[in-house]
Amino acid sequence: MGKLSKSSFIKGGVLVLAKIGDFVGKDRIEIVFEKIDKAIPFILGDKETGTQVYGKSFSSKEGGKPGLNNYPYNLTYSKSKNSKKSSEFETKTITDFFKDKDFGGGKGSGGGDAMTKIVESGQAYYMSYIFNVEKKQFTSSTKYSSEKWKTAVGFTDASTSYTEFKTTGPENWMADDENGLNIYEKTANVVFADYKEKFGSKNVYCHRGSSFMNNLYAAKKVAISHDKKNEKPPLAPGSFKDDKWNPGDIWLSTLDKTAQPLKECKTFSELQKCVLNASGNGIATYKIDENTYSNAVLLAISLKKVEGTTAKIKEFNKWTNPINRKHNKDGEISYEGHTFGKKGDFFSSNDMYIQFSQGIEMQLRASNTTAGWQGLLIGSSAYGGKCGGGNLQYYMNKLGRSITYTGKPTSSWKETLANAVDDKLFFELYKEYLNKQSVTSFNKQEVLSQPAFAIAVKNKGAAFKFQKNMSLMFLDQLTKLKGKQDNYATEVIRYAASNTDQSTFFIKVEG
Repeated sequence: MGKLSKSSFIKGGVLVLAKIGDFVGKDRIEIVFEKIDKAIPFILGDKETGTQVYGKSFSSKEGGKPGLNNYPYNLTYSKSKNSKKSSEFETKTITDFFKDKDFGGGKGSGGGDAMTKIVESGQAYYMSYIFNVEKKQFTSSTKYSSEKWKTAVGFTDASTSYTEFKTTGPENWMADDENGLNIYEKTANVVFADYKEKFGSKNVYCHRGSSFMNNLYAAKKVAISHDKKNEKPPLAPGSFKDDKWNPGDIWLSTLDKTAQPLKECKTFSELQKCVLNASGNGIATYKIDENTYSNAVLLAISLKKVEGTTAKIKEFNKWTNPINRKHNKDGEISYEGHTFGKKGDFFSSNDMYIQFSQGIEMQLRASNTTAGWQGLLIGSSAYGGKCGGGNLQYYMNKLGRSITYTGKPTSSWKETLANAVDDKLFFELYKEYLNKQSVTSFNKQEVLSQPAFAIAVKNKGAAFKFQKNMSLMFLDQLTKLKGKQDNYATEVIRYAASNTDQSTFFIKVEG
């Protein structure tokens, strides 16, 4: 796997989070400090067999606390765990150390998706344990047994086996800490408290990546097909992915594992009513799969790592008419400006940032350097969601413009690749927006002549040209959405948060 690098800590202008290992969900600066505090060894060199040493302090090259804007970082260490004499300390740049499993390297990396499957499957097993075995909230005195786990596993259909989960999952998720119970228990407790009565006395099947879940997504595909055939223009964007329709990482159900509870729902409107009613949060009695129910039979749960003493639940899409939406209402999100990268220097990075209200930013960048231009939403109200270029265009088109040079709406849009860029128009957009950034101190840059601009762009390469041109076309059309910019911002945030007019009910568990 080799040594740590800058991209191990910072990528795309944000701190990188660990997606595998014992520190899942923490950024790698935090991981270094935890390894120091807990006397977990670091490894010198580019191999796992390198010399083990123990960190004593971690700082930027100038001596401050490491962060986004003061890379490179230095680690001061000693060869002895208990050494306290400064004469025994040495300091090296963090890139002199091996990217071990704590940082997401070593065996098992490749990595984030695999660990996500494990921890989400693990949560499904704990949900089954609390609903089908314990039948009361977990406490520090809860007694587990192999026989009880066998029962819990029998009501779980997950993509990771119970044995694999127990042997490869992060141990600190199953350990008590200063914040109370472990992460799995805290999450299960808050769902049990809210849904024990709603589910009633029946056993609860707990799903993660199961065929039952595939059946739910199959119903969504039927609704998409109906939408494309019968709605002009379609109600949902072209790449309306499963997690934008419903981001449930795990689903709980009292129905049989082979059931297809949404099979009769043919439209987005019908799906919204079915999922809401089936969660026990809709009408008192309802019909689904040809049967009438009064208790909850189906619940989608979006999982976030619980760091605090207790977990809490937020409900999303608890409406059958968008007028009654609770989250991201009309007027709550507004457009506030742009910057070229984090430093405002047009030529220092390929990306651009669009600022919205509530501390939300959208980083415009390409997923494949010279193709796949998209928006990455950053901020607590955006939930780190992505909005692909086609979807950014969909919502622009919906409001009467297009991410092109002319802005004329089109039903056959595609991104403008580097070899199709109009160099003159690219330069005009650069000249127009260079010194109109939302951070006023960035607006003192010299505007290059067109020949000098062309040389600078050529020197930066095709990836820069593609991404900057796409982002400038987007910015230009967003600027021209007079009176509709806030509407556009709201639509994009709703998409990122799985809160569109076509999304369905789910609960989100967080700390």
